[in-house]
This record gives sequence, structure tokens and C-alpha cells, in this order.
Amino acid sequence: MAAFVGKRKFPSVTCHNKKDGRKEACDIAMRQLVAEGQFQAENAASNTGSIPPVPAANMTHFDTVAALTHRGFTALVSQITAESFAGRKVIAGLVMKRSADDVGVLVSLGTGNRCITGQQLSLQGNTVNDSHAEIITRRGFLR
Repeated sequence: MAAFVGKRKFPSVTCHNKKDGRKEACDIAMRQLVAEGQFQAENAASNTGSIPPVPAANMTHFDTVAALTHRGFTALVSQITAESFAGRKVIAGLVMKRSADDVGVLVSLGTGNRCITGQQLSLQGNTVNDSHAEIITRRGFLR
């Protein structure tokens, strides 16, 4: 099954039933459109009853950092078609600004939400012991 928006076809998916196929195909199409900036959150807000995003003129520095991070994450996951991204995601981003007027650019992105405990810990560096989003983002930036 595949989603079409206008004359544009998005990547197809294979599922066990039509209901899941429609859901997965629409999810892929929406993630790609969001990553391209063609689907605004206002469109989704009308269906969910959520509050529309803050207009760019009223965005704080923190709103801008969050928007850049979210855009980077969405662009990245829109390329992945084999996995389902159900559930809550914890993401973190590191944004670089060159001046006070610069919006900034996302230079590192990470996702994660847990620590390895007990016998799974590695003191030799064979396992990432702390995989919180902030730690992964910092490690990515240092690399």
C-alpha cells in the first residue's frame, strides 16, 4: 500500500491487513511532508484539538532550538520506512549560532531514554552505558 498526495506517490509498505497498511503508508507520507516543511502543524491541530504552534515572530530562543531539533529528527526518521515509531520519543539537539541574529543550525541530534544497568554494564567501553538523548547528542557532537 502507498499514500498519494496530489500526483505524488510516497514509498509503499507491506502489512498484514489494510488498516495497518493505510496507517503505515500515511505515517510515512506525513513524516516526509513534515520534514520538507510542506505540512504545517496547524493542519494536524484541527483534527486533534491541540494548540497550533507559536508564530515565528513570537518564538523564543528555546522555541527556535526545539523547532530546529524537531525538524532535524523528522527529516531523519522520514528516511526510515522499515520501523514503526510508535510511542514517545525523547530527542535532544545541539544548535550552533554564529551571531545574535542567526537562527542557528542543528549540528548534533540524539534520541534515547535509558541507562544500561546491572550485569549489562561494560567497564571496558563495549556498551553505551548511558543512552539518554542528551548524552547521545553530546557524543555525536564530539565525534
